[in-house]
Amino acid sequence: MTVPDIHQGTATFWPRVLAPADGARMLVDTNGNPQNPASSTWMASTAYSLGQEVWDGTNIEIAIIAGTSGTIQPTWPAVGSAVVDGGVTWLNLGTPYSMGALDGPSTFELQTKEEEVSIDQEPAPVDTVMTGQSAMIEITAKESSLAKIKLALAGSLYSSGTDTGLPSGAQAYEQIDFGGLGLPGLYAPGVGACCALISPRRGFSSPGKFMVAVLYNAYPKQPLQIGFTRTKEALYKVQFAGMANLWRTQGKRVAQFYRQT
Repeated sequence: MTVPDIHQGTATFWPRVLAPADGARMLVDTNGNPQNPASSTWMASTAYSLGQEVWDGTNIEIAIIAGTSGTIQPTWPAVGSAVVDGGVTWLNLGTPYSMGALDGPSTFELQTKEEEVSIDQEPAPVDTVMTGQSAMIEITAKESSLAKIKLALAGSLYSSGTDTGLPSGAQAYEQIDFGGLGLPGLYAPGVGACCALISPRRGFSSPGKFMVAVLYNAYPKQPLQIGFTRTKEALYKVQFAGMANLWRTQGKRVAQFYRQT
């Protein structure tokens, strides 16, 4: 029996982080915060695949049209806007984002679906064939910032500003609009966001050691339901499901899960 291998602890969820390079781990610092390595910076005259990401020094840029980058680094656009860079088109996703305070258990799930192969001459299966794989992260969030809720709600538009029609001293607002074919789903066909669930191991500090679960290419799947009541904080479920990142190495296209030992 190895007592330190019994894991119990909290977790933080990052619905938008810089995806690690193919074959690399999602790096975290001594406090478990995702890092943006220098190896993820933009490079000139480089072939980028659909969904690849680079770190522009402030924000995450994701390739929504694959191609070869130009010879001079582009002027990165505002968050939510795109820029053409040689044969690549980049979309600015903004900075890495945490969902903040969570409630109850956070779940990381990996599943392989196997179908049995039978023959008439044998009563038991003689083989199995893998027919599918799935990966999922699910948490219960507590912070009702709409900027955070928007990350977990596909097909929505987020805005913020000031409305002078509201009472003086309470005119600032943030808003989510939803509904209609013109609203965004994924960033591009087959392109989602990288997300991470990070849980600290007990008994380790300075530096801490963590268990890290990553979905490279995920989309929000859970419907948004928020309950309002006098006796309990407003909570809502957040679920992200992983898709295959086709430019990654076969066998390493959906998720990674590692533990610092």
